[in-house]
Amino acid sequence: MLVFLFFIETIGFNCQVISSVPFYLKEKTVGSKCFQIKESPILVIAKNSCIYFRDSCHSVITIHRDGDYENFSWYHRNDSFLIIQRPTDNSYVTPLSISKTHSSNPLTQFNGLYGTFYKIKQNGVIRVIGVSFIPSDSVRKPATIITFQNHFDIDEIQVGEVVLTINKEATVFVGYNKSESVIGVYTKSETVIGGDSCKNATEIEFPTSIVDYKRNFGKNEVWYKFNGIEGRNITVDTCANESQFDTSIKIFDSCKEELIGSNDNACGAQSKITFLSKNTDYFIVISHGINATDFDGTFRLNIYDNLPLINSRIDQAIPIQPFQVIRTNNILPDDSNKQRSIYFTYLPLENGNLLINSCDKITNVGNDFIVYSNGSSTLLNKTDNTNVCGEFGKYLQLHVSSSEPIIIEMKTTGDGYVHIEVTFQQDGISYDIEYLVKWGLTVCVIILVVLIRHYNCYENKIKYDM
Repeated sequence: MLVFLFFIETIGFNCQVISSVPFYLKEKTVGSKCFQIKESPILVIAKNSCIYFRDSCHSVITIHRDGDYENFSWYHRNDSFLIIQRPTDNSYVTPLSISKTHSSNPLTQFNGLYGTFYKIKQNGVIRVIGVSFIPSDSVRKPATIITFQNHFDIDEIQVGEVVLTINKEATVFVGYNKSESVIGVYTKSETVIGGDSCKNATEIEFPTSIVDYKRNFGKNEVWYKFNGIEGRNITVDTCANESQFDTSIKIFDSCKEELIGSNDNACGAQSKITFLSKNTDYFIVISHGINATDFDGTFRLNIYDNLPLINSRIDQAIPIQPFQVIRTNNILPDDSNKQRSIYFTYLPLENGNLLINSCDKITNVGNDFIVYSNGSSTLLNKTDNTNVCGEFGKYLQLHVSSSEPIIIEMKTTGDGYVHIEVTFQQDGISYDIEYLVKWGLTVCVIILVVLIRHYNCYENKIKYDM
């Protein structure tokens, strides 16, 4: 039967030409039909049936025309439906609410990706965030987000995040290149976007890592402002997968445009500047690079502090605090063991659980955490191949006691960036075990007395009735 269908599809014999879309058909019998399409791309959806195209059957497929037309066959049975439409038509688009998450298995295949079309109804600037989770690998990756100019013309293809200016409604496709992935999508109203001049530069925190969007109009620049810290070695870069066009960076120390530094293409098509900071405001300008062919899209902006080199020995460990974020690429070989390590000390003020991780996307080199007691240098805990998060990140959780300091060593496998986060959760209220046992026994006795009285009353009622 499939060979026969393939023969029909190949020669186009007796194929019904689809002259307009959307096209709907319902069948209650077993059989097959051949169709010819001249518009491209076309989304074909079969319910309780099979779409036979190029040697294989599909329930949902996007067909791109290679020549003047494409043929496919529909193998149907009782209560079968066929829907032929443009990929972004409403009948197969999932509505997406603002500030709410949506997670599902891919509903279709489009542009070589497995994912879902989403319709967003909103006026204003919207940020769309897409994530793909591969259950077999327990790995999360940024999903690909495709936006459209009209019904089917692709406007942009971005990874991870995209910022859109929407007038009433827009359609996006979010997907990944593996069919077994689970696609998660989140949208939110975007109210903070880099300004287009020094006077209205967006003020951001330091350190920070954000994804923003550069439009292709006006001065083609995005301005930010942050307050530096005296004596810090600060790095500003756009080195990340979310940077989808050739970027350049300039840094000024005032609106008078006193240039601190500029860079284009320090990390591939992306840029990076490191400078010695003062206690003053700095202005960052993101634009396209000199060799750019695309002038708008999303980019990731990282601003972080490079640790001083003095903590590359255990006797020179520096203090670290809960909820602190540290980014570093200044890691030197230790004199004694030739490992690339940095050391921290931590003094717990309460009993609780300490969580250390390097899971952030900016981490781009292998690393491990090792924890020792400060007094005896006894090994308390360390990461291994099971404590993995993201492509390079590691995490470690251990219980610490009040006023008992510890040493945290972080080793890396080579040069690169590591983002370290430290969080702490205080122990909950503890109860006296003996008190809980006595209280529990008291409750049990009360329940037993009530049951005995109820039974006696029931027995007396039976005797009375007799």
